[in-house]
Amino acid sequence: RLLDAGLVNGSPVALVEERYDEGQPERAAEALVQIDLEDLTRLTVAPPRPAWESGHLAARLLPDGDIIALAQQGVQVRLVRWSSKDWRRAWSVKVAEDRAVSLVASDASVAVVLQTFDRRRGFAPTLTITQYDPATGEPEDSTVVEVVDPHSAIDTGLFCDDWLAASALACGRSGGVPIAVADDGSFAELVGGPPGAVPSVIREP
Repeated sequence: RLLDAGLVNGSPVALVEERYDEGQPERAAEALVQIDLEDLTRLTVAPPRPAWESGHLAARLLPDGDIIALAQQGVQVRLVRWSSKDWRRAWSVKVAEDRAVSLVASDASVAVVLQTFDRRRGFAPTLTITQYDPATGEPEDSTVVEVVDPHSAIDTGLFCDDWLAASALACGRSGGVPIAVADDGSFAELVGGPPGAVPSVIREP
C-alpha cells in the first residue's frame, strides 16, 4: 500500500506498507519499506511486526529522510517519528484511542486530525486539528473546525490527509468527490476528483 512518495538524498522514492498473511491472526505481519524508484533497491524502515488489527495508518517522508507515521495497535493510535540515521523511533506519543484519525504533514508541520460526529448537528463532522513539534513530538496548538453541513452532503466517511492551503484541508470521502474544508467550517468540492479519490497537493521538489 503506497503511503507517500518524494525525494530522499536527491533520489525519487516510494514509501509503502507491506502486509503478509492477513487472513491468519497468529501470522499477520506488516513492514514499512522504502523503494528507490530509479534502481528499485529496497530499504526496510520498520521491520515486520505483528499486524492483526494493527499497522501504519499513514506515513510521510520528511526532507531529511526521517518518517512521520500514525501507528495503530488495537484501538490505540500513536504518532511516531522514525529516524533515518538508525531506523529507530526518535519519539512516539499517543494521539488517539478508538477514534477516526488522520495525519497531515509537510516540511515543517506535523498535525493529527481527530474526527467526531455530533447527532445534534445532523452528524456533521467536527475536526480537531492538533499540531505537534516535529523534533520532539510535543503537542502544540489545537484548532476545532465544526464542518457546516446542514444537508448531510458529506456523510461520515471523511478523511483529511493534506493541506490545500494554510487555512484549508484537502479531504477525501468514501461517498463522493474530494472536498476542501476551510477553517470556518465551510467546504467546496475539488473539481476533477472521482468519488473516493484521495486528494494530494503537488509540491515542487
